[in-house]
Amino acid sequence: MSTSATPNTVSPPIIVVRGLNHTYRKTKKIRVEALQAIELEIRQGEIFGLVGPDGAGKSTLLNALSGLIHPNEGTVTLKGGPPKDSRELIGYVSQSGGVYEDLTVVENLTYVAGLHRIGSETAEARIGELLTRLQLEQVAGRLVKTIGGGRRRMLALAAALLPDSDFLFLDEPTTAIDPMSRRACWELLSERARAGTTIVLATHFAWEVDQCTRIAFMSGGTIRRIGTPAEMLARMAEIKPDTGTASQLRAVFDSEIAELKKDQPPPFPFTRPPRHTSGDVAIRATELTKSFGNFEAVQGITFEVAYGEIFGLTGESGTGKTTILRMLAGLLTPEDGSCEIAGEGSNNGLKYESRRCIGYLGQSLTLFGELTVDDNLSFLAGIHQMSPAEFEMKRQWIYELVSLQRGGKTLVQSLDAADKRRLAFAAAVMHEPEVLLLDGPTSSVDPLMRHAVLDVLEGFAARGTAVLLATPFLTEAEKCNRVGLLTDGRLLAVGTPAELKFAQDAHVVEFDAETSAVAVLRKILKPWRVWAVGGRVHAIVDGPEQTGAPEFSNRLFEAGIAIESVQTRPLSLEDVSVLLTAGGRAVTVV
Repeated sequence: MSTSATPNTVSPPIIVVRGLNHTYRKTKKIRVEALQAIELEIRQGEIFGLVGPDGAGKSTLLNALSGLIHPNEGTVTLKGGPPKDSRELIGYVSQSGGVYEDLTVVENLTYVAGLHRIGSETAEARIGELLTRLQLEQVAGRLVKTIGGGRRRMLALAAALLPDSDFLFLDEPTTAIDPMSRRACWELLSERARAGTTIVLATHFAWEVDQCTRIAFMSGGTIRRIGTPAEMLARMAEIKPDTGTASQLRAVFDSEIAELKKDQPPPFPFTRPPRHTSGDVAIRATELTKSFGNFEAVQGITFEVAYGEIFGLTGESGTGKTTILRMLAGLLTPEDGSCEIAGEGSNNGLKYESRRCIGYLGQSLTLFGELTVDDNLSFLAGIHQMSPAEFEMKRQWIYELVSLQRGGKTLVQSLDAADKRRLAFAAAVMHEPEVLLLDGPTSSVDPLMRHAVLDVLEGFAARGTAVLLATPFLTEAEKCNRVGLLTDGRLLAVGTPAELKFAQDAHVVEFDAETSAVAVLRKILKPWRVWAVGGRVHAIVDGPEQTGAPEFSNRLFEAGIAIESVQTRPLSLEDVSVLLTAGGRAVTVV
């Protein structure tokens, strides 16, 4: 029983794509076939997902549907006409976001309302609702350039939703968004789909695939398979009964039937012996505090990271992850407290020798766009005094990691967002630093590359490197030795993933029931404890597992809602994050 929108399979398709081919000319000699013989029909009210590895053609197809590019061959029709005739009926979110950094959040939305000639009263009501439901109220008056990447994505989605468009074309709309906000986004999308809006989105996340009515798996510019999530998973891969939805998408990517198997990069070519004993403190933050104007970005943060440990710093957008990493790296001066890295205090910056033993990857990439990949790598090799033999070995590894078509002669500015992120990650680790400070190293990359990056980090930690990983992805945090959960610039809890889960006396009950069960359960529980995903209604319930299912099943039965099945499961780290941030529980595990 699905909780997502159900398209009208009787009426004619509202989007029709026939024989679509498109080629990009990157240089005089290099042409990229982005789309090849695309045939597609989508009906009104569908949530249609595009899934595939980086470079599969998802963004290009969305751009063709939106009328932002004119394909070399083939046709695209929306409501029987070309996309240009439906531009005012389209809401669009690109990978770059498309919001104005020098305007406030509210000013961005007001500007969009003016473009679509929405009356002032209607615009005010819609803006207020979107700010509330997407958790943007507390940053409504702030300039966009001062808010986190996740909240920028939410603002971009709010701008696309504001005109109440007939079509929504969304390119990875929830990248870097925290769990609560992602659930809020999908609740809005599901409501719009049930009201008749047709939604096409590109995503890397299995959780979102399960929300779609149908999905298309793309590779090499072609559509390999189309079907419902259940049909695709059953057809492509044998999923074990105890396999959770978080791993299903990766299983499909690896499927030979879908031909999406992608060569993993070779192991990192370590050339230097370990220099530290695991367990010694490499990073120490003590009562770190930092404000920007009236905004308190970091409030009294204290934690330690040992050599040989992967420490995950996670939390919703704007919780202070980036600010903490910048203070530790000596790029920002804290107002109060102290930070130490690799044996040196970094409150007033770091000495040159100390900087050389640190690998740093920030949200804004420290690469020279007007130089080639080789020029960037050679520059870094010189700074870190690599021998020619070591540099050549590392360079070949980077070529395979980034899969460059022109090798080192490629200009960095010509790379797409995912390749730039991979290259920046490689540049941060190539000199085998003693400490790694990484801010979202896997944002914009597909699940297979995300897995490869985590393998590299595990290899570094095994050799004694201290890794501080700031990430919005709770599935990544699950793989860390310890995790720090942040909210509003405060550290709510620190511990191993198992400790953080065990500290919460709660569990999740999953009902196979109609969407109306959500409203019933939200009258009993706090609204943020109940959400729909993957055709099931989920509820976080306090107490042992045997207590929740009977009580809430009876409540739904009394409300006249049929339940096909019910089961319980332990909390995931994502559930713990929701409990701590929304519930306001400040529990510290040492």
